Amino acid sequence: MRGGEAQPELFLDLQSSGELKLRLAEVSTRQGEALGAWVFDGAVLERANPLPPAYQALAHGEVTLSREEFARFYERELPALEAHAKLVLNDAFARLQFAPRAPRIRATLDGALMGLTVQLEATYDDKAFLLHAQPGTGAEPKREWFPDTSHPLRYWTRDIAAEQRAQQQVLATGFAPSERWPELYALVGETRVGHFLANELRQWRARWDVVLGERMGNFLRRCEVIEPEVAVTSSGDDWLAVDVQFKNAAGAPALSLADVQRMLQRGVSHERLADGRIALVPTTAVEELQEVIYDCQAEQTGGALKLGHRFGAYLDEALREGPWNISSRSNWQPPPRLEAMRELVLPDRFHQLLRPYQATGVNWLHFLGENGLAGILADEMGLGKTIQTLVYLSLCKSANTERKPSLVICPTSLVTNWQAEAARFTPELRTLLLHGPKRHAAFPTIGEHDLVITSYALLRRDMEQYAALEFDTVVLDEAQHIKNRFSQNAQAAKSLQAARRFVLTGTPMENSLYDLWSIFDFLMPGYLGPATEFRDRYETPITKGGDEAALRRLRQRLRPFVLRRTKAEVARDLPAKIEQVTLCEMSDEQKSVYQAILEQSRREVFEFAGKGGEAQRRLAVLTALMRLRQACCHLDLLPDASERNADTLVRDAEPQAAARGQECPRYAVSRWSDPSAKLEMGLELIEEARDGGHRVLVFSQFVRLLKLIETALNERGIGYCYLDGSTVDRAGVVQRFQESPDIPVFLISLKAGGTGLNLTGADTVIHFDPWWNPAVEDQATGRAHRIGQSNIVTSYKLIARGSVEEKIVLLQERKKELIASTLASDEAFAQGLTMEELQGLLE
Repeated sequence: MRGGEAQPELFLDLQSSGELKLRLAEVSTRQGEALGAWVFDGAVLERANPLPPAYQALAHGEVTLSREEFARFYERELPALEAHAKLVLNDAFARLQFAPRAPRIRATLDGALMGLTVQLEATYDDKAFLLHAQPGTGAEPKREWFPDTSHPLRYWTRDIAAEQRAQQQVLATGFAPSERWPELYALVGETRVGHFLANELRQWRARWDVVLGERMGNFLRRCEVIEPEVAVTSSGDDWLAVDVQFKNAAGAPALSLADVQRMLQRGVSHERLADGRIALVPTTAVEELQEVIYDCQAEQTGGALKLGHRFGAYLDEALREGPWNISSRSNWQPPPRLEAMRELVLPDRFHQLLRPYQATGVNWLHFLGENGLAGILADEMGLGKTIQTLVYLSLCKSANTERKPSLVICPTSLVTNWQAEAARFTPELRTLLLHGPKRHAAFPTIGEHDLVITSYALLRRDMEQYAALEFDTVVLDEAQHIKNRFSQNAQAAKSLQAARRFVLTGTPMENSLYDLWSIFDFLMPGYLGPATEFRDRYETPITKGGDEAALRRLRQRLRPFVLRRTKAEVARDLPAKIEQVTLCEMSDEQKSVYQAILEQSRREVFEFAGKGGEAQRRLAVLTALMRLRQACCHLDLLPDASERNADTLVRDAEPQAAARGQECPRYAVSRWSDPSAKLEMGLELIEEARDGGHRVLVFSQFVRLLKLIETALNERGIGYCYLDGSTVDRAGVVQRFQESPDIPVFLISLKAGGTGLNLTGADTVIHFDPWWNPAVEDQATGRAHRIGQSNIVTSYKLIARGSVEEKIVLLQERKKELIASTLASDEAFAQGLTMEELQGLLE
């Protein structure tokens, strides 16, 4: 006897109308003795029909499900049916769409001044769902799919999260679940009802469909809704005069400012008028405007308030977001918003160079500069803040050749990068780099230049020379360097004399409110008030109390002077992957050791050349190049040397240092004072990326360098994962990084992790050192830039300026076609270079 239960094929044909046809391919017709659900013909025992009872009818022919039936079938029954039949789905299933739909909230209000009730409903086209005030008193919301009448293959479900947010907003206004009616919320008390009607009802009507019950409608007809009106008049370039009146719907004055002040003191938002009507005053908005006026350091003159023109944008932001009517008595034109600013006409080369959002950034900088204002360009890292700034400075100079020079101050590791970017994008700017021991001799020539670049460290030391200088524009790159208002960096920057000031940062301004005050104290001294007042009015209420009104006011205050775009916001203007070479100036100590290695290597190569041993000469060159690359990254990467070898390095370095006017310290192995400028730059990039919510892959061919970075991350309390050739559980480390968004950094040996990994949890890649073959670096970057990556990937290649690394990058450019046509390893690529090319790297 044989037994069997072969699964039948069940065809599911989804029609263009959205209906589903189910058809069973074959059902056993074996004849024999019926044994329950089985048939026995004397040789084979087989299930008569293996489908569940509900689908037995398929044995007799095709079954059609309507769209309503299909939704329930697809979610609840189809998964179970897979255990009984082999399902064959047609191509239309791939075009099915399932998504939550945003509800329209309907709030039905009823009652009068002593008490109100509200019933909430979530409406979706012709369907409405009651949102009970008390959990458990009605049908609990569950996911159920409904046919979309506008598309036969689209289904929607309720957005439960949006419905719950609406319920929370009702509770936040003071309503509570009614004790008598479980489907209602109740608000009791004349003061609370008056406050709701005067301040919150307006916002409900803007967001929701508000339906008034009969009692509510009758009551509101006896109320006078007060419309506050603001007149802003300009008195030239110095002052704005602000006058506030409280009028009724007919435009007639209803209450005086003194009346409203008394209401605020009593904590009420309604007032019974002489004619028996009830005035409803938006006291919350009045109180917020008072806070804004206070922030603007207004002075009382007669019946009006006077405030400085630089607060005009802040006042405009506050008035736009409140219930304020602008009086016809106003003659003030508020500053245009970003989207309404007059567009600059850019020269063709800049028009071709800049992406659209970058052109907008240049426009914004120009608007602020022309109006005597300052600002923070806070675009996310990788979006080109440097090029936007350089183009702006170039436009300023071309518009007025008599302008004073502009000054850029940046971290030491970036001075070379600024110089290189200026030479590349704005060569018309006469650029002076104030860096190194000979910089003092260049100070008298500052007036002959358009752009001066220096570092924060040197600015501190050279403050006496800067005291007598005036600049057209001062730009601070990496604003965190002045976040401590007591630091020497901050004090030095704030003492500079300039007509215009700008700050560049890739970190969101909200990350530290305390830092924000110091930055604005440089940009617009006094704009955010004294530091202690800022702490009491903003920092403490927001960070410790979650004060939403203070946070909203601060955003209104800052918004006109901060421009931040994220990669997600400008994605249409960007490639999927941004690659950037970042030049880094080696420390004086690195330069001395680098030069010593270079001179010694040249002698050794020359000696081998005289002996005629090409293989030995090639080996000597490759060894020298490795040592030079190590010195570019970190002096601790150099091989452990005896005191004799260390002394040799110093002895050879001393003449070179003296020639450059530097003092060469006596080195002891592994006791360098400034061993790696590149490490500092890399850590700044990591911290900027982390602060901006990004995650970073850090690649190096030197495991020792990764260990040094690891130590630095530990000192800064930055979480990381680590992978090199000695890592045992590679898969476990990768999984930990992919599944732990709180770990911002992954340190990876290029050989161990350059291929075979999927690390789409990161969207920023830093190559600490270049390989011979850039295809190897591209493979490493590809760990983040893979299928499943929803963010734009930014790749930084850190290159020591004036070093063999810079020459390797140029060599890669020349050999681009060869590299593209080969899959050779890094070693094979180096071996494929001619002796002349290798020796050229040592020149």
